[in-house]
Amino acid sequence: MKTASLIAAVLLLLCWLAQYIYSRRYKREFDVFYQRYTQQGHFVPAHLAIADGLGSLGTSIKVQWFRWTLCGKKIKVKENQYLPAKTYEFVRLSSSERLQT
Repeated sequence: MKTASLIAAVLLLLCWLAQYIYSRRYKREFDVFYQRYTQQGHFVPAHLAIADGLGSLGTSIKVQWFRWTLCGKKIKVKENQYLPAKTYEFVRLSSSERLQT
């Protein structure tokens, strides 16, 4: 049982390390994209504003948000109001090919 726990802990640590290194690779480019997004006045939900101070976890949360917008998922902003089409278009046109993948 100790061996299995040790192997699981090592694998978890390796996965975290790989994710951290991978996220650092594109972080600067993503930060510039996110800054342009906010400067253009597009909708920023509260959880993304909070995520700004969470480091790599916050970046993961923001990336997931933009992945949803890139895929065209209907995101509810308020009751009976969805994210405008111009936001989806901005994300699609402003993000580089590297960020989209």
